Amino acid sequence: DGTPFDAAVRAARFTDQNGQAAMNLTLWDITGQKKAGAVLMQDKNSATTLLDNLPNPLRRSTPDGECEFVNKAWLAFTGRTPAEERGDGWMEGIHPDDRDRYRETLMERENCPSHVDYRLHYNTGEYRWIREIRIPGPAPDGTGDSITYSCYDIHERRLAADALDEEQAQYRASFENTADATILVTD
Repeated sequence: DGTPFDAAVRAARFTDQNGQAAMNLTLWDITGQKKAGAVLMQDKNSATTLLDNLPNPLRRSTPDGECEFVNKAWLAFTGRTPAEERGDGWMEGIHPDDRDRYRETLMERENCPSHVDYRLHYNTGEYRWIREIRIPGPAPDGTGDSITYSCYDIHERRLAADALDEEQAQYRASFENTADATILVTD
């Protein structure tokens, strides 16, 4: 009908029955594949845009832990640049006392917990407790696996829980170390 289309060409040289060099050209319509590729690229860009605009810090890594992407919230939380976070640079932000434990959880891929708590360097210079939730899945471009790490600031909750644990330990020690009867009266 004269409509232009995208085509792939395959050429094969051969000798014909008269001993003359000849070429066989095969053309096939790849318009559908090109359109599908464009849609896949648009989907990838849409997914990246969505992840980049989520309000919580988020990063995406290869199964080996190499960081490929951090969103705007991650950069705002850490105060670092995307270049500083790429590869394993993001691990510099983990509190030194938490790094070995974190690395151990990465090594236990089959038994890897769905979440882990650790301290991450905040843009003010302090370390804040975060809860990281791991979401394994295919890479957005379809070229293998990736892991998305969605993080939530749990610093105040963690400090309150630690203070409560300490208070309970003090009460327990008071009761366990006394030979006298103790009565605790509350309102």
